Amino acid sequence: MLTFAQPYLLLALGGLIIPVLIHRISRSRPVPWHFPSISKIRQSPLPRHGTRSLTDLLLLLLRMLLLALLICALAGPYWQSGDSGATASANRESNTVIVVDFSSSMSGWGGSRQTREFIEAINPDPGETVGWVVHAAGVLERQTPADGRQSIDQLLSYLDENDSSLAAGTPSVAIREAMTLLGSLPRRKVIIVSDFQSSDWSDTLPYIPDSVELELHRVGQDSRDQNVSIVQAQTVPTGRERIRVLAEVMNHGSAVVEIVAALELPAQVISREVSLEPGKRTPVVFELSRPEGTDSARLDISHEGDPYSRDNSTWFSISPPPPLNILALNPEDRTAPDEELFFIDQALQIASNNEWIQFSLLPAGPESINPETLERAAGIIISSGNAASKLISWEDLKGYVEQGGLLLVTLGENAVRATMEMGRADLELGDYIGLAARDRFTRHHVASVPEGSPLSDVFRGPAERDLFLLTIRQYARINPTPESLILLESESGDALLWSIPIGKGNLVVSAFPWDRMASDFPLRPSFLPIVREVMGFSLLSGRDLSGEAYQSPVPVSESLTTIIPVDALETRLRGGRASAWEGGQVASPAAADGATLPLAPWLLMAACLVWLIESLLAARLTDAPQTKGRDA
Repeated sequence: MLTFAQPYLLLALGGLIIPVLIHRISRSRPVPWHFPSISKIRQSPLPRHGTRSLTDLLLLLLRMLLLALLICALAGPYWQSGDSGATASANRESNTVIVVDFSSSMSGWGGSRQTREFIEAINPDPGETVGWVVHAAGVLERQTPADGRQSIDQLLSYLDENDSSLAAGTPSVAIREAMTLLGSLPRRKVIIVSDFQSSDWSDTLPYIPDSVELELHRVGQDSRDQNVSIVQAQTVPTGRERIRVLAEVMNHGSAVVEIVAALELPAQVISREVSLEPGKRTPVVFELSRPEGTDSARLDISHEGDPYSRDNSTWFSISPPPPLNILALNPEDRTAPDEELFFIDQALQIASNNEWIQFSLLPAGPESINPETLERAAGIIISSGNAASKLISWEDLKGYVEQGGLLLVTLGENAVRATMEMGRADLELGDYIGLAARDRFTRHHVASVPEGSPLSDVFRGPAERDLFLLTIRQYARINPTPESLILLESESGDALLWSIPIGKGNLVVSAFPWDRMASDFPLRPSFLPIVREVMGFSLLSGRDLSGEAYQSPVPVSESLTTIIPVDALETRLRGGRASAWEGGQVASPAAADGATLPLAPWLLMAACLVWLIESLLAARLTDAPQTKGRDA
């Protein structure tokens, strides 16, 4: 079957009348013949009107054919041959696929009950086939389109025989699967049943074309505002062999609620009654001796009439978590101490009475840049004395950052060579301008923290004064790339510290060394919070480090997530690109119907052939009168 990608361009075929009009209004011009004497020959006047009949009919037809071929090629023609599956489905009137959210949140607030009631009420039309996809973190079960009533009964049986998953929802994979099951019928419909919580629908969603009817049905709204949930729970040290458990409990209702919070340990249970103010988070604190022989504890809250109980319990660690490894790269195995790494190590080892030590700085030689070592490293530091070394494999380090790692590089006097070596591995820092203050006597100062910098929350109010007192004697002037996030800048507007997102990780660049020769930065009180904030980038990528993720508050409870409006969600599903299907999905409107053969290249080749014939014929007709004149 012949189909056009841009059928509206075929309206331009009406322009084929233009060559005919040109032929009608054109005037034939007499060819002068030269004689020895022309005094006896009368002058031949030019015709006042065009020809009343078409001349050179073959030339006219060739020009019209050339114009028609070009217009048809622009319309994107292709020959579409449906496969056996499409041919078999052509006899059916319509396809419908139901996408059912079966994630953890669907078990509360009447989600499961409302889902079943809605599916039972679906009444397929005669000739309509129905398929379905059930998903949580991935596709749990699927059914290809079959007899409508029979397929719906199979879906209801699956929902009755299985409990909703404990995992969060990932609808993108399920929607792509649904589009595959739809096939290529003229009438197609997707029905999505979910509670549409932002925690599940936060990722990039696939594109659903306008040719597919879309119905979004929300469930799970009963008594949501009466829920009580644990927001977070974690352990901090308080002194010798004692710990403090810090938790937050949220009351989503509009009235004061009395609950019982119980901390369960292998040998004891500590309970206390807590009064929760409406619409607020309330802290719950337990202080106790550090238990022996256990690494985890459980926190439970009990509230009569809570509509969703899955967020009333959480497990967490009560022992010190292992510090994350930060590799200090020394590619040439120098034995001389590195002052920058000394100050960074001291900053990472300082911990107050209310926190664990998070990071451990480890020296690393060139042999440490291998997949096994990099997989266990939360970050890598390359000081100014090593940044220009030719032994550094920047290509491997780039791959490490793209997978979610943190790379900190400080630049010194060899900043030019360092930026060149990194540029060869496509690690672009920005445009290098030169060194500021080569004499080491000029003083530069830090300006206010740039807007949007993560340091703005740390250096707020009086804490920012210490930055103004910081002096820098020498730094590399670099104009960072547009995607860079400026953390610190000088009073003259030069970037001093910035972060470049690369893949899932971050490349953090310092324009000056962190030693006493270049600045008094490592001696300032602001050095410690800046080092910790930079190292904190390694905790944001979500990498699983050696199978032991660093202890952090439990994820935000499902009951706390916002609900996406249906109209906003429909806009996101309709706002993709038609060629955005992945994993063997539809790449063009015709791909779903079977094999396709684009015809535009063949039409262009035919147009070239017609143009060649037209040119030869036009040249022959032009030379013919002149030949006759010479013969005469």
